[in-house]
Order: sequence, then structure tokens, then C-alpha cells
Amino acid sequence: MDVLDTRLPATDLLRTFHRTGGEAGVEIVTSNGLRSARVALERGSVDAAFCRATGPLEDLGSVPAVLEPIHLLVSRGHPLAGRTSVRTAELAGSVVWMPGNVPGSEWEEFYRLLGAAFGFGIDASGPDFGWEHFVADVGAGRGVSLVGGLIRLPWHPDTVQVPLVEPAPVYPASLLFHRRNHHPVLESLVRFVTGNRPAFDPARQWLPEPDRAAFS
Repeated sequence: MDVLDTRLPATDLLRTFHRTGGEAGVEIVTSNGLRSARVALERGSVDAAFCRATGPLEDLGSVPAVLEPIHLLVSRGHPLAGRTSVRTAELAGSVVWMPGNVPGSEWEEFYRLLGAAFGFGIDASGPDFGWEHFVADVGAGRGVSLVGGLIRLPWHPDTVQVPLVEPAPVYPASLLFHRRNHHPVLESLVRFVTGNRPAFDPARQWLPEPDRAAFS
């Protein structure tokens, strides 16, 4: 099973499947998302991948798996740190710092579309030294950022997460698999994810237009 990062909610979904699916054998590998997952699924080096699915999938099947709420990450001394929520429109005119936004990646596209929809810019300058350093830099006032609300982010005493609302942006991840792959555990996983698929609520949530059809 290919995941972008073991801290992401797809790993928790796999863990639940493993616990409820008769202790099926599961091996997790990490990669760089959709770009490598397409090739790995075609070659059969992985049986399934969790990532944001964009563009034509050709021989790949797709099942909506996760809608992760987006949170604002700020230093404890930031003016928004004491809020219980922040309206997404309040970010207009600001710049969020996201050093992990790799050009050409599906997550970079998501946040670029989010910024365009609500009028804020994205600073992807790095380098990206990993989660621990990123959280410490935000806590030190390097900038404000956006993170998934379900990610197991390293704790830092000087950072605060504040949910975005009205609407709440949600990051979509799907289970991808090759249609020629009939591994019995994969078939069980597809049924499990299908039975627990999240529902997109356009009245209170936001998704880029290309993602809405799959999750509606």
C-alpha cells in the first residue's frame, strides 16, 4: 500500500482496515504521490495507493477515501491563535508559507486552487527540512501555514492549529488500484473504503471543481 506520508489519515484508515479485516497482511511504502503511484500500480510493485486523483486515470480504479479538513497553523503569539475558527475568506490578501508544496504535485495544485479561490498567495520557498523543523519555524514566527487537520503533526509548544470554516476547505484523497489487479486483500480493501467513503457537503465545505464529482 502506497501512501504519501505515514502521518496522513490514509494510514489510520489502513490501520483500521487491518484491525477489522482479519489481520490481512499489509505493507506500507511511501512515495511522492500520484506521479510515482501511476507507474507503481501499472508495474504491480504496489497493489493500491492513497492520493489525490487528478486527470484521466485510464486503467486505474478510484474510490473516494478521505476528506481532510484544512487548518491554519500559526505561532502562539499570532493574532489569530486565540480564535476557535477562522473564516477562509479572512485569508484574502495574505501569504501562507508551505515549503513542502512540490511544483507539479497534486497537493501543490490543490493549494494553488484554494489560494486562487479565496485571494491569498502561497510562498513555497524552502528548503523543506521535514515536519519537526517546519513546525518549529512556524512557532518561531517564520510565517503562517496550512495543514491537514487529521495529520499527526509533531507537537510544538509555540504553535496553534485553528480550523478554517464557512466554507471549510477539505483535502481529498482516493484509493487507487489497477483494474487488472484481483488480489483478494485489495478487493476487501476496496469494499471497506467504499463502505466508509466520506460525503462532500457543498453547503459547508470547499473542494476544487475537479474533485467535486468524485466526492459528491
